[in-house]
Amino acid sequence: MEKIIAYRGRSFTSQDITTIRGIIASHPDRSRRFISQEVCRELNWRQSNGVLKDMVCRSFLLLLEANSLIELPPRKCTPPNPLARRRNPTKVAVDQTLLESYLKDFFPIRLEPVRRTPMEKLFNSLVHEYHYLGYTQPVGEHLKYIAFSHNVGETTGRGKLSPSNKPLLSKKSIFVYPLSKNFRSELCHDV
Repeated sequence: MEKIIAYRGRSFTSQDITTIRGIIASHPDRSRRFISQEVCRELNWRQSNGVLKDMVCRSFLLLLEANSLIELPPRKCTPPNPLARRRNPTKVAVDQTLLESYLKDFFPIRLEPVRRTPMEKLFNSLVHEYHYLGYTQPVGEHLKYIAFSHNVGETTGRGKLSPSNKPLLSKKSIFVYPLSKNFRSELCHDV
């Protein structure tokens, strides 16, 4: 038999198209999914693990319909696609004060995973605002990290009980954590 169309490495003949038309005519009230599964069973269109190539078949049926070779029944439903109407991430205000220092002054730098945490909104906002491609919702499993630095300096290395000003101990990093969420306004408040 002559080949009419090839799709995803498989050739289809006029007899295959007639079989597909017969399946559609036999089940006019069934869903497109049901029809694609029946086509896969009838034409023995399976993956290497034996599972029906249902999704590939649905794409193929749409191609046949676009080429006026078959007429599919109307869609039963159109599932919602929340990604199609996704809004841009909410802009999160961040302190943009220019930091001028040696790189070593910012160490240690911590990379923290922020996916599915309250910090994920900050990540999305920063990528949307500053990444050259902007923010788009990734597909599949993915990671989101933010680099943090809370190092404000190092000790002199002389120890708190040292009688001299000479460094005797190894230098240690100093970190400062705010004790209040509104620490900026409290520090800048006129007394």
